[in-house]
Amino acid sequence: MDGIALVLSGGGGKGSYQIGVWKALREFGIDKKIGAVAGTSVGALNAALFLQDNIDIAKEVWSNISNEKILKIDKIETLKKILLETGITSSMVNNYLITKGKNGIFSREGLLEIMKEYVDLDIVSQSKIQCFISCCEIPKKVVKYFNINNNSQERIKDILLASSALPVIYDNVIIDDKRYIDGGIVDNIPVKPLYDIGYKTIIVVHLSHNSIIRDTDFPGINMFQIIPRKPQGNFIKGTLDFDKKHAEIRMNQGYEDTYRLIRPFYDMGLIKDRVYRYVCKKRGLGLL
Repeated sequence: MDGIALVLSGGGGKGSYQIGVWKALREFGIDKKIGAVAGTSVGALNAALFLQDNIDIAKEVWSNISNEKILKIDKIETLKKILLETGITSSMVNNYLITKGKNGIFSREGLLEIMKEYVDLDIVSQSKIQCFISCCEIPKKVVKYFNINNNSQERIKDILLASSALPVIYDNVIIDDKRYIDGGIVDNIPVKPLYDIGYKTIIVVHLSHNSIIRDTDFPGINMFQIIPRKPQGNFIKGTLDFDKKHAEIRMNQGYEDTYRLIRPFYDMGLIKDRVYRYVCKKRGLGLL
């Protein structure tokens, strides 16, 4: 399939990095070539924002975000203390909740307010850009890729909530009589639905250094992987960090990383297409 596809990985509070990437892609006119997007967790929210084609709204979301909106501060500190003092890891928590529980300890009111204020679900539904959101079906613990195009507002909202329903943190969500939680548990980098519909050029925006995709995982495609040059934080200081100042820093980092990566190729002038293709092929970056 012609055109470019975009993958937005999950990572909670680190997600503002992806808006910075989008800003850089827009400056080079690359975002207008994107015909499909797939997202997980916070990447799902950013994917919905991308479908609206209004980066100013996306920046406003992250510029006005806060721990108080997403998580109540007293419970944040309690959770930090429990995790740090007991040595419980996020994977241990995930496995426990999948088998033993269904309720999270934080409200979704903050995210629902953000969606109500900033996400036009009609525009998302009617967008010509195909959009896939990954969720984890429990207790089977298998991935489900929802195509949110031409869906009702309520269904899209449920899918976005499900994809970001991090175990212990938030309640799971029932869709079609099945329970779903954060898609990042089973596929945090949802390249597959875009690969399956035939996209050969895919931009992947990572939020960590340990999630690189091998070329052999998806043979026959050109993959352009954007990876943060600086660590974006761990589970406590990254995923659960919705501080607006930190969000601004991450947004700037996403912009700078992407700009540094792309600008040299565009500065090659009239021969940029030929050289750009050659360099990308040699570096295994994929073609834009």
